[in-house]
Amino acid sequence: MPVSERRPTRFSRTNFDEWLAQRRLEEGLAPFVPRDGELIFKSWLRDHWKWIQELPEAKGLSLYCERDVTFVVCEHAEHVTLDGQLHAVTVFDILPFNRPKDAPTLAIRLRQLSSDAIRRVLALKLEVLNQIPKIEHAISHNKDRLSASDIESELRRFEGRLSVRAFRERTTRIVKELSFRAANHRMAEGIALHRFHETFPAARARGRQLLLVAGPTNSGKTYTAFQKLAAAKKGVYLAPLRLMAAEFWDRMQAAGVHCSLITGEERILDPYAEHVSSTIEMLATDAEYDVAIIDEVQMIADKDRGWAWTQAIVGVNAKLVILVGSPDAENVLREIASRLGEPLEVQYTERLTPLEVADAPLDPDKKAEEGSAFISFSRRDVLAWKQTLGASECAAVYGSLSPEVRREEARRFTAGDAKLVSATDAIGMGLNLPVKTVVFTTLNKWDGEKEITLGASAIRQIAGRAGRYGMHEVGTVTALNKRDLALIRAAMAAPPEALPVTAPIAPHIKMLEFLAQETGKSDLPSLLDCFAALPGDTDLFCKADVSSMRDLAGEIGNSKLPLDTQFALCACPVDVRNGDHLRVWRQWVAAVAKELPSPMPRGMRFSAEGSTSSATELQDAEIRVRLLAAYRWMHHRMPELFPDIEAALAVCADTNQYISNSLKEKIVRRCRRCGHGLPEEHKYAICEPCFRMRFEKGD
Repeated sequence: MPVSERRPTRFSRTNFDEWLAQRRLEEGLAPFVPRDGELIFKSWLRDHWKWIQELPEAKGLSLYCERDVTFVVCEHAEHVTLDGQLHAVTVFDILPFNRPKDAPTLAIRLRQLSSDAIRRVLALKLEVLNQIPKIEHAISHNKDRLSASDIESELRRFEGRLSVRAFRERTTRIVKELSFRAANHRMAEGIALHRFHETFPAARARGRQLLLVAGPTNSGKTYTAFQKLAAAKKGVYLAPLRLMAAEFWDRMQAAGVHCSLITGEERILDPYAEHVSSTIEMLATDAEYDVAIIDEVQMIADKDRGWAWTQAIVGVNAKLVILVGSPDAENVLREIASRLGEPLEVQYTERLTPLEVADAPLDPDKKAEEGSAFISFSRRDVLAWKQTLGASECAAVYGSLSPEVRREEARRFTAGDAKLVSATDAIGMGLNLPVKTVVFTTLNKWDGEKEITLGASAIRQIAGRAGRYGMHEVGTVTALNKRDLALIRAAMAAPPEALPVTAPIAPHIKMLEFLAQETGKSDLPSLLDCFAALPGDTDLFCKADVSSMRDLAGEIGNSKLPLDTQFALCACPVDVRNGDHLRVWRQWVAAVAKELPSPMPRGMRFSAEGSTSSATELQDAEIRVRLLAAYRWMHHRMPELFPDIEAALAVCADTNQYISNSLKEKIVRRCRRCGHGLPEEHKYAICEPCFRMRFEKGD
């Protein structure tokens, strides 16, 4: 609406200014000095309230202003003592007040409100006296389970001026929050979150001895531990990877020691075995051993799986616990040993072969030296370097390959069938390859959220794979450019970086059962939320991130499945980023709820005699193996409901052989739309003609 067409306001600032000046003169107050402002009554009221409130008719009245809201209020301020601390509480009540048509009407209304305010202030005081004891009771009732910071953070809610309604709501909320925090502490005590080590009474009663064998890669750490385990009557080896567990199992067999292999997807049980080689998550804390080896112990700092190392270090029931890993972990392990009250002996090992940093970057015009490992940080780059170095002469190792295929690729390189290897940083752990030279093709890596530059510890871990003892006199590490080479040289010279002195813990089934008893809830999502809300910022033990399991648990819904069944379903190693995997997993959940058996998941069949040169088809085969691995994992928890284990093993074997055959081929990237081959230097997933066609159609 144009300004000229707006309805004129009935408010006259001049008339109200004259009234205010006259009233102050009558009361003998300081002369009124008017201010210019908008022709709006509430603006005039805000601007001149300090002059108005000194008049008798405004006694006991205040003004509450927030953004564009202006209220005439009466208020009561009082200092109350809560938990030994003095707190200022200011409560106000809104008084009904509309814009007066003229100044005399304003004076009359102010007198009425002032008279009403006296009565209302008494009601406000009574309200404070009624509400504060509720908080005092909540504090005293839960005092033993509340920290000073808990109470202080809740009482901060009283800061500022509160309406009487907000004051009541805040009081109710404070009482509930104090009770909730106390309940969390009670639950934390019940599941021993702050005394996690006490939840393993058998290990605490064993009188364990801890031995840390610390040193760089290729320093014989695992061999030293192996000798002690092989000589023991009964022992367990705990590895971060299935591949490492299988490799150790082979070593025990070669030494003539009966040993069983237990991983999430595989069980090879020797009826005569007293030894077990296992992935670390599969540790049975109720079993007794003479010697236990926990490998790659520095992985206690891993944000996703560190909880498994905490559980193993604290809970394995063995007389001698041998911790094998990087010196970076010594501080946190000493703190854990101190908390457990168990002696920790440290043995340091030195590299068996010297490791040197090359003087200059790799010469691109020269043929790569046999025994070189080219390190990249994505599947795509590994396959691209494999193609560049020669498809048949170069093995490939990356994370999405199954352990069987990685093992076969490692065998090819060790036997000399492949002269080179293109690998991700998976090579830095779990593969004892005869690598002479490590070549970093880049030092940048995607960490799931952003691209980062490798830290010194990671560089040393990967570089340490160069120079296999007994095969090479010296190991060499190099890069493709001077900048990366300088960073590698600095990392190799840098002192070890101590890991944070924290030990993450994740909820196990006994914890969840206690939470269910305390809260009355039986669904896994709610219980995981309770765990995440528990106070867990202690000096050592801290809560692990359970958000991934929580997301998967949310897919189960409000099923009536037993808690241990829900827990098993959500621990299944299904690839939640893959839509087909998630769809199949949902079908498994529905079938388990109805107690119906789930057949082996259907999918593409890959012949053991076949192969492909397509990177897309190769990836399809890798995805198929991962889904079958998840099925095998479920079989070992619910054999009656996932019965087709023999068929799954057979299809896995064929598909793994198909992948192995394909890795010997020249891998050609193909357009995802038309299937035509893409140039080596092409950066995108579709070809130029398909891109132009999509652009023209406006897709």
